[in-house]
Amino acid sequence: MTEIAIMLSVFCSYLAYVVTKIGVPPSISDSWYELPGDFKHLFTVFILGLSIPMAEYGYDENNIWFFSSGAVLTFAGIAAEFKKKSVGWLHGTGAVGGIALATMGLITEKEYEWVAIATGCTLSIRYGKVGNETWWVEIVWFVCIVSGMMSSEFRTSVN
Repeated sequence: MTEIAIMLSVFCSYLAYVVTKIGVPPSISDSWYELPGDFKHLFTVFILGLSIPMAEYGYDENNIWFFSSGAVLTFAGIAAEFKKKSVGWLHGTGAVGGIALATMGLITEKEYEWVAIATGCTLSIRYGKVGNETWWVEIVWFVCIVSGMMSSEFRTSVN
């Protein structure tokens, strides 16, 4: 549960900082481009603050999907300049792969409702007229993934 608390703290702190400094960017990754030069490194620290605890959680829970999610998500942080053709593919693989692998982790833990909620919210955001939709979709998936992890922890501790 410590890993989940770290991820929540890092996620909320970074998003609060970004919104305070620059407002809501088109995506979380876009914050790298919009933050002042001396603060761009915070994006990489943010991603590592999510990916390392995710991998540790997967290791502790013996769930290869969560472990792999953390490992792959690291690519998004080390290839922060996603608009460059040379690293854009690596960043995209890390971001989308990290979410997809964590989703598989939720499925293996039988946390289907969180996958359904995230999918439904994503469709609503995409087909609704929501500004900065990628930003909001990323937040929805993070919240649902972490909620599913906490739900799984709770179910395990009760049984």
